[in-house]
Amino acid sequence: MKNMNTTLEIPEGSKATIQGKVIDGKNYLVVGVEQEPEWTKFKRGDVLICPDAEKEIFVIFDEYRNGHSRHYFNCLFNSVYDGDTCWVSELFRKATDAERARFIKWLDEEKGLEWDGEKLVEILKEGDMCIFWDYTSCEAIIAVYRGGIPGNYVDHLAMYWENAIKWDGTREQYEKVLRGELK
Repeated sequence: MKNMNTTLEIPEGSKATIQGKVIDGKNYLVVGVEQEPEWTKFKRGDVLICPDAEKEIFVIFDEYRNGHSRHYFNCLFNSVYDGDTCWVSELFRKATDAERARFIKWLDEEKGLEWDGEKLVEILKEGDMCIFWDYTSCEAIIAVYRGGIPGNYVDHLAMYWENAIKWDGTREQYEKVLRGELK
């Protein structure tokens, strides 16, 4: 028998076992690969679904609980208002493209929110009271939103602004914008 070399690529995080077996009188090396479950590989911002719940539960994944256990996680948002900590990982999977689209549409229509990949952002609607500013937030004003697109927001005086967020009615939020703490 001649010497042979074979290289096998296995998915990251998988476990492999190698054992010798005799099959039909010939010696073989059999490689068994055990993949890590999907629920141990969630990343911040992933839209997850609990498919076996009585009513569909969607969450936006934040981090595994305490940073070390992959059995529980914290979320940035959930569709059932059940708290943002200690969700059981193995009950969830990543949402399919169709499920994710349905969730994003629900966020927009029911909650007036959109996920920008980093955080939930309130969708501005005509008539909302907003904080507007250009490149320097220390010159921010509060005015009525009349329309526009990101990077081109229009207030009730037909002034164009580079930035706008919905005003929550508090002095604290306005002061945070002035200090450049909110974007």
